[in-house]
Amino acid sequence: MTQRVVVTGAAGFIGSHASERFLDAGVCVTGIDSFDTFYSRIVKERWVAALSVRRGLSFLEHDIRDVAGMARAIAGADAVIHLAARPGVRSSFDDPGAYVGLNVWGTAAVLEACRRAGVSRVVTASSSSVYGETVPAPFAEDARDLRPTSPYARSKLAAERVCQRHAARDGLQIAVLRFFSVYGPRQRPDQAIMRFTHQLAGGGALERYGDGRAERDYTHVDDVVQGILRAVQWTACAAFTNGMDAMPREQLCARQRQTN
Repeated sequence: MTQRVVVTGAAGFIGSHASERFLDAGVCVTGIDSFDTFYSRIVKERWVAALSVRRGLSFLEHDIRDVAGMARAIAGADAVIHLAARPGVRSSFDDPGAYVGLNVWGTAAVLEACRRAGVSRVVTASSSSVYGETVPAPFAEDARDLRPTSPYARSKLAAERVCQRHAARDGLQIAVLRFFSVYGPRQRPDQAIMRFTHQLAGGGALERYGDGRAERDYTHVDDVVQGILRAVQWTACAAFTNGMDAMPREQLCARQRQTN
């Protein structure tokens, strides 16, 4: 049974929703966020304040790249949901180093902290942008020859490679989720739907890119959070199968679900 999880990026858009859903399920949450300056700290503090009145939440303002501090925060948790990252495709061209520092080295630090703390179950966020422009739609997880076109996308693909190495070296059970244009309440102010809404509410004109025929798949944050919860369950099921290959995986998963 999952009793406590650590959520990095807990003050952010997806992280605050994920933390809320875990609390609803009776799971204790240790939320961690550095209040990165990509957008207003005031907005994030408002979301944290709403969560802080809930029973079962503890919150820590901390940089995920501090491995020793992260290991202390993670110790005793059942799983880590790593959502902290520097977002934004367009802005990544202005400061690619910041994206490597937080998205790649930050992920490596979190996984090293998990190893030190003895926590083997990890769910981490990647992005649909890793597919680039050469992979034909509909995208598939086993697509080859990924060619991301932005520093943000390349940092996310590099973070996936970091996860693969740690899973192989340290025996971590990691689920990597490639999110597709998430929207919903508490959306970041730089994202399209939020910007369009503010422009329309203010009587302004919408800024159009290209010829207007571009299409985009969007995913509501509730569906993303449901995927995160299912991924956490999968890491428990997969970890439960270690050394027990004689029993069919489906039967083991069913047993795990009965204990949750």
